[in-house]
Amino acid sequence: MPPKANDAIDSLITEEDGWGMWDFFKNWLTISTPSEVIPAYIPESQIEEAKKNALKDFYKHSDAGAYQKTYDPGEHELLARMLGIEDEVNQYMYAHTESLKPDAFETLIKAWQQGKYPKKEDVIDLKDYRDKPWDVLMHDAPTGIFEAGMGKEYSPEESPLLDMGDYFSINPETKLGKNLQGVIDLVYTASRLYGQTKTNPDTGEEMLSGPESLLGDIFFDEYGRFTDVWDIKEGEHESTVPPASLINREGWGAWLESLGFNIGRKVAGPSYEKNVPTVKGRGYLLDDISPYIGREGF
Repeated sequence: MPPKANDAIDSLITEEDGWGMWDFFKNWLTISTPSEVIPAYIPESQIEEAKKNALKDFYKHSDAGAYQKTYDPGEHELLARMLGIEDEVNQYMYAHTESLKPDAFETLIKAWQQGKYPKKEDVIDLKDYRDKPWDVLMHDAPTGIFEAGMGKEYSPEESPLLDMGDYFSINPETKLGKNLQGVIDLVYTASRLYGQTKTNPDTGEEMLSGPESLLGDIFFDEYGRFTDVWDIKEGEHESTVPPASLINREGWGAWLESLGFNIGRKVAGPSYEKNVPTVKGRGYLLDDISPYIGREGF
């Protein structure tokens, strides 16, 4: 569910920035090879160090390829938690922020009345930050695909997420957390207004749903509550074989590429899931939508 960690594993299939299929395969072999099949003369400490370094390489290089990370605040916190390397890397960095525009609800309603979806830039304020190069922020990270990667740091106290121990919640006290909550509220309002539903790959339920940069597709219950599993592997109710409609929309090449990505997630994904984070929260309606439901519109 883009832009989560499964996008990171997808991205490594494509040859970019010196990290392609072969690099990923070697990385996965290092992480997944059981210690008992490694020659006994290799010290256990050396084996563990090699595995940890491979996880850090994945953390650094998982933005290479066709599917890049979003570099939103909180993304690297979740990725580091999933890989189990929180003490080894800088988690607090971003290159972009998203926040709700003041007239987002009015713009949403106007688009709905016209029978279309609003453009993202019409309802969300997008900002880019280029304060420091990634090789400083990530401590030996690769450059970006087309230019040297740049971004900005934030302190743990400024995080959009609250670590509750066995899950994360949205931090209501920080600017970054308020920005995230605002976008989630927009996604929830839109899902209610348009009646958008999708099958939750973790539960198999048909639920209200909409996309958000940090969490990917969010699945809401009837009260707006959500539990987002930030993982790599395929969901229990997710098919490895892409839908045939993808062939009609984008051709056989896109279908085969998607199939390859899904196989990679299915086979290699579990090896990277050391401590899968969960984000829990709730979306709220931006305003009363009852006057519009059942009337002319989308």
